[in-house]
Amino acid sequence: MTDTENTTPKRTNHATRFQPGNAGKPKGARNRSVRALEALVGNSAEKVAEAVIRAAENGDTAAARLVLERVLPARKDRPIAIDLPPIAGPEALAAAGNAVLSAMSSGEISPAEADAIMALIERQGRIAETTDLAERVARLEKEADNG
Repeated sequence: MTDTENTTPKRTNHATRFQPGNAGKPKGARNRSVRALEALVGNSAEKVAEAVIRAAENGDTAAARLVLERVLPARKDRPIAIDLPPIAGPEALAAAGNAVLSAMSSGEISPAEADAIMALIERQGRIAETTDLAERVARLEKEADNG
């Protein structure tokens, strides 16, 4: 029997293939082109990096941009410092929201930053509500046990 005669197709388990959570490849598998590029670069990656850095030092702006993008990636956000009242109850939540709106309207923070802070204040409100409800339920259960 020759190799050409033995053309039995591989059998796969169709019951688990391409099911949710299974894309058909092992996790972390690289495609053919990425593996080829990795083979080409091989041990010369350090030399390439050094050459790009030298080019950047010699005034090549494209190389400088490449180095900076890898060393200092663009920040997605920035720390925000605004004065908010301590959030101890529902009234304080409203006061904090007003402080955020005031900071946004004066240009101290951007609308996107105001939105992010308001989302945090809203979450803080939900935490306060949950805590309050838990305390009420505990008090009612204690009264029911004593009653």
